Amino acid sequence: MKNAKKIFPILFSLFLIGCANSSNENQQVDASFKTEKEMSIASAHEEISTGGNQQGVLPVSSIASKVDPHSPNKFIRTANLKFKVKKVSDATYAIESIVSKFSGYVVHTALQTKIDYSTNTLIAPDTLQESIHYKVYNDIIIKIPNYNLDTSLKEMANHIDFLDYRTIEANDITLKLLSSKLAEQRKQQHQKRLQQGIDKKGKKLTSIAEAEKSLNEVMMAKDAAYLRQLELNNAVEFSTINLHIYQNSSVRKEIHRKETTTPYQLDLTEQLISNLFFGWTILMKVFLFLIKFWSFFLVIFGIYFTVIYFKRNPA
Repeated sequence: MKNAKKIFPILFSLFLIGCANSSNENQQVDASFKTEKEMSIASAHEEISTGGNQQGVLPVSSIASKVDPHSPNKFIRTANLKFKVKKVSDATYAIESIVSKFSGYVVHTALQTKIDYSTNTLIAPDTLQESIHYKVYNDIIIKIPNYNLDTSLKEMANHIDFLDYRTIEANDITLKLLSSKLAEQRKQQHQKRLQQGIDKKGKKLTSIAEAEKSLNEVMMAKDAAYLRQLELNNAVEFSTINLHIYQNSSVRKEIHRKETTTPYQLDLTEQLISNLFFGWTILMKVFLFLIKFWSFFLVIFGIYFTVIYFKRNPA
């Protein structure tokens, strides 16, 4: 009995220690689960904010839209996107703000509403409800500095509800730029030689008019090459984004008063006179119809009187 009294406190102490360890383990497991859950939620938010890998919203950024400042190659970058938004007008203003934020400009924007069809429903004896089914969309052409193309696309991804397609092209025009520059240099040298020949020979030049004409053609060719080079440089510095945005089909309901027209009715006197004229008209038409067959009636009358004559005067 004395041994049992000594053993009972020891067992009770061991039981308390075991419960404490179990509680610590459960707390560690809960803390680990919460940490993993928070990390997964943060990862999901980051994925959505960058426009990635949820249904209908694919990444709009691409390696083709990124600029390497140390690369000797020159690229013309063009992005084409079509996607659905919650509301086209709000998305248009947001996109224009993004363009302004990143030092770009809008070349073209056409916000339009297209009516698919409309129906009229009678909701009261004198009231019609017109349901207009329509779509709103906008085609936008944007010029954005090439070093801001990737960032701009990521910003626009926040407004995508469903992505139809996204294409980004990077066209290497390094050789075209070099060719245009060399052509401009050749035209410039040719112009100098012609100018020196005209200035040096002066009146001794046999065909001064032809020389001036050739000089003018060379100058025009040099200007065209210079403008072509400026055009290519501008296309490199400013990337093009072509957007087609749309929203779900909407229905606009309008209430209209039903217009009813009561036909005009003649009074009794007017109806009597009208019917007399109508009867007289029918009689005249019948008479005129019979007149058309006067020869047929003449023959019939001739036969009738001949038969009567011979009956009264037999041979």
